Amino acid sequence: MVAVGLMAMIIAFSSIIFRFGIDAHRISSANAEIMQKARAITEQLNSDLRGLRKDAPILIWFEQDNTADEPNRYDQIMFFADGEFTSYRQYRKSLNRYVELDDATPYDSQDYHVVGNLARIYYSLARSFTDDRLTTTQEPIAIKRQQDRILARRVHILTADPCVALWPNANNIDSTFGNLYPSSGVYLYNDVYEHDSVPLAKYKSADSFDNAAIVHTCFDDRALVDRREVRTFHNLMCEAVGSLAVQWAYWDRKSRGDGGNDYELRWFPGDDPDGDGQKNDSQMTLNGVGPNRKFGVHFMMPAGTDIGDWHYVDELEYYIDDNFTRGFYPAALKFTFKVYDSKGIIKGGRTFTHIVYLED
Repeated sequence: MVAVGLMAMIIAFSSIIFRFGIDAHRISSANAEIMQKARAITEQLNSDLRGLRKDAPILIWFEQDNTADEPNRYDQIMFFADGEFTSYRQYRKSLNRYVELDDATPYDSQDYHVVGNLARIYYSLARSFTDDRLTTTQEPIAIKRQQDRILARRVHILTADPCVALWPNANNIDSTFGNLYPSSGVYLYNDVYEHDSVPLAKYKSADSFDNAAIVHTCFDDRALVDRREVRTFHNLMCEAVGSLAVQWAYWDRKSRGDGGNDYELRWFPGDDPDGDGQKNDSQMTLNGVGPNRKFGVHFMMPAGTDIGDWHYVDELEYYIDDNFTRGFYPAALKFTFKVYDSKGIIKGGRTFTHIVYLED
């Protein structure tokens, strides 16, 4: 009886140890998956921003869901960068467009990838279609399960290739219509095409009308990633990313009691910019204090009429008590994102912060 009792105790302890071992393995695997995703995101950001064109426009849209206990951010950023870019899809000269995957002659000798050394690059949390009729779109803020959200990266290679579709039209940047998503009434040029026919000089010298067209074309619809539509797969950067915040750095000059000045690196926008633990000076309220706080800031955009909720950086000097000029450029960019594992083992995911310095 003593031997049986001892055996029972050994089996009981063994099962507990085995269970803890299994749980530890599952947590370790989940952490490894999250770290792998985080590395992929940061390495891609480093690669893209390494070739950042500081003489070209950079636009950032800030959006905060202030209804949650921990407000999530759904920011968007677009910039121009030098590098070696190649389209995922192939194009065919005889078609003057990309080749469909179910094309009758998928391996035509005329097929080629669009290549270039300058691209317009965009990051955001992706949107997706919500029903079988494909008639409605869903913003990330409406996707309640954070682990179901997707980080998207949209790249348009600037090219003068005459064999690709002319999009956008250099004479009318807002000519984005056509190429209907099947039975949806939604236009997908921005998400399906991987090229951009507008030269960088046009973006740098756009008038006030074209400024608005640039913003509407690039930002009105977040990048689409639809698992039922292979034409959007190249927009997929990383799955299970619940939040994305983008902040830019500036040197804030503060007066000392002895009459001198100190320079402090600060990040805009922030809920607590001066770090005193109070959010009554939150910079996310620039366009109001409603539940969804959102506005945009653009750098290196030509002079012209402001665009809705977008602001030139020099307009912020009254809001954050600094002296900005139209030619101001950020000292650095900070990306904060929340990553989940595919099985939901790490409850709440893990938050990462990645800083890319832009100053020499």
